Amino acid sequence: MPAVESVSRSRRYRPSWGVIWTALTILITVPFLPSLTGTPIFDDFQILDGAALGGASSWIDAITSPFIFGYYRPLVSLSFFADRALFGTNPFFYHQTNLLIHVAGAWAAGWLGWVLTKDKAVATVGGVLFALHPVQAGAVSWIGGRTDSLCALFLALYGAMLVNAIRNSHRRGWWALGAAVCLVMAGFAKEQAMAGIIALPAGLILLSEKRLAWKEIRNLSAPIAAGVIFYLVIWSLMSEREFSAAQRPLIAQAELAGRGMTHNLMLMLSPYQRLMHIYTFEPSRAFGSLPVLLGWLSFAGIGFFVIRLWRSQPVVTWLLVFSSALVLPVSSLIPMPSMHVASYRVLIAVLPLTIAMAVALFRLRKRWPLSAVVGFGLVLAWWVPVTYSHGLDWKSEAAVYRAITESDPNFISLHTFHGGAMAAPPAEAEENLEDLLTWLFDGDDWRSADQTKAAWSDGEAIEARVARNAGIEVNPVEIVSTAFLSLAIVRKNQDDFSGALDAAEAGIVIDPSNGGCYLIAGDALLQQGLDQRAKAFYKQAIARNPSDSASHLALADIYLAEGDLKSAARELEAVTRWNAWMSFGFLELAKVYLQMERPDKAQETLERGIKAGTVTKEQADELMASEKS
Repeated sequence: MPAVESVSRSRRYRPSWGVIWTALTILITVPFLPSLTGTPIFDDFQILDGAALGGASSWIDAITSPFIFGYYRPLVSLSFFADRALFGTNPFFYHQTNLLIHVAGAWAAGWLGWVLTKDKAVATVGGVLFALHPVQAGAVSWIGGRTDSLCALFLALYGAMLVNAIRNSHRRGWWALGAAVCLVMAGFAKEQAMAGIIALPAGLILLSEKRLAWKEIRNLSAPIAAGVIFYLVIWSLMSEREFSAAQRPLIAQAELAGRGMTHNLMLMLSPYQRLMHIYTFEPSRAFGSLPVLLGWLSFAGIGFFVIRLWRSQPVVTWLLVFSSALVLPVSSLIPMPSMHVASYRVLIAVLPLTIAMAVALFRLRKRWPLSAVVGFGLVLAWWVPVTYSHGLDWKSEAAVYRAITESDPNFISLHTFHGGAMAAPPAEAEENLEDLLTWLFDGDDWRSADQTKAAWSDGEAIEARVARNAGIEVNPVEIVSTAFLSLAIVRKNQDDFSGALDAAEAGIVIDPSNGGCYLIAGDALLQQGLDQRAKAFYKQAIARNPSDSASHLALADIYLAEGDLKSAARELEAVTRWNAWMSFGFLELAKVYLQMERPDKAQETLERGIKAGTVTKEQADELMASEKS
């Protein structure tokens, strides 16, 4: 009987790690599958139309042109260029690529866990925890969030190759070279990755299994140091983004650092749904100075654990140092020109943290055998629902706008620069914008141009609210004026032309250079039959922005109604000059020239449209034929 039992046990099926990882790969994609049908959000439109990729005319343009907002991220640009070349502008395939990068990042995180511990269970749990952490949702489900996923993928590879270079004398130089390349690639996905250089000296101290000779340290460090220098030189030459230190009093900077650290640690360690959509420090002010105190205690706590554990738990200590270095650039400790907090910004810091969690779970197993299984299950039961619901919020502009306004209602940038208000139902957007302006002006002294002018004459308190809440260092005049512009637009979209005019004129009071406010004021007046007043506003809009095609077209319509064909032709000529991609401008201009009995000019206009690629030969022939008939 014992012999039979032994044979039966030996034949019992035990899945290989390949089978396990294949099953887990399927598992970690499930919460993100709804993202495949998501629509473009915010910056995604610039990616899809190629504007964020240097025009997307060639891969050279993609890697030599700054990405969105002047950042130089050629790896991200190149990945989007490849998507565009292969799949056009169908968002499904961009989301598909994001999901594939996410899976690759989870595998790379597992490899990092393996080279650190040589424990497949730790590697598996670490990779799964990283893949299912809620901060992944924004990076995976939002097309533009690819920057963080790509950065995390190459940082995981960098970490694994660095550990191999430190611990293995065999092919140490090649591992170091690979680590250097991966760190540079991570930096070319997102600048924050350069903080990962701290993993090199920390690794030499904590991870080396024997004391390395100076020559070995030099040979290991030289490629990585050279890679960092190469990156900094290329970035300084190519980036159009200026990172000048923000000028804040030391106490104010210390407050921001404390709030930022508390917020980021909560995202990393105790994420919940509302927290995922907070982008300013304003909600934390409801708790007074407590978040500031907790943040600075966290700084001290990290230092304490590093000192306490560096001999007994060198792997955990190295991961803690690595994670801390990656989160510091986005915690406002350094006075950079940004006060933003965002869930996806801590993604790369979560990478070493989740592997450290896996190591800790399996270390506890020695005392409590079920600790790893129970702990792993509890974490997944907490994280997965948050990850799934947070991913659903990124399926459309309307969904993410609603989620943010519920969590962080006074996030000014959402209502203005990102145009989030345009994504919501007009009535909802109008209510949110009115609440925002009431908060900014500390009352209702904004509801007419005269009231706004009086309130703004002593606007230091308003500017202070903008400065602490906008999320980015902005010109308060510009951003408040843009808030009025957004309100004017949503009112116009609801046919409230009188209200739209009031909001646009208030925006002009704040910032007379805001051409958009003049445009909407003109539109509101035109809809009320006040053509001559509208004409004056359109002219003011064009004076501030000569390429404003909407104002040129509106003026052309007014001139056509007045029978002034020459002036109409002048405005339409401006449209074709500034916006050659608008076929409507070429066709309407050709029609005007035909009315002026200038078929030669009409033909010339259509040929320019054909050359620009916006008018087809069939359209041109049809228009000229209709004139002859």
